[in-house]
Amino acid sequence: MSNLERSVIFFDGKCKLCNSQIDMMVRWDKNKKFYISSLQGETAKELLAPFHRKDLDSVVLLTSTAVYTESNAAIRILSQLRWFSFPAYTLLLIPRFIRDSLYRFVAKNRYKWFGKNDTCRMPTKEEEDYFLP
Repeated sequence: MSNLERSVIFFDGKCKLCNSQIDMMVRWDKNKKFYISSLQGETAKELLAPFHRKDLDSVVLLTSTAVYTESNAAIRILSQLRWFSFPAYTLLLIPRFIRDSLYRFVAKNRYKWFGKNDTCRMPTKEEEDYFLP
């Protein structure tokens, strides 16, 4: 596992839906609990197993103790954001096979519904403290 002082969110850097979620997370993460990196980036190559990098259909959350994917990653990310913590944890009451099925359905259709960027997202000046290569 990593010895980073913050957890790392890995996302599909070309996905417009994923990028909008990262924008929201940066706005709400006032205590800077996360780093952010694309699954296509160098940090992902260094810190994640190849099978986690290969599946661009899942957000991946790397903490000091575990790696989370799909709905578990999304819920754990939301649970760390001030206004979302309680609602996020209540989602854990839904069985994982149902949560992950819904997650996979959205992930499978995200390019069709929201579009895809030609290149990975570049951080703004205000976001530089969050992004890893």
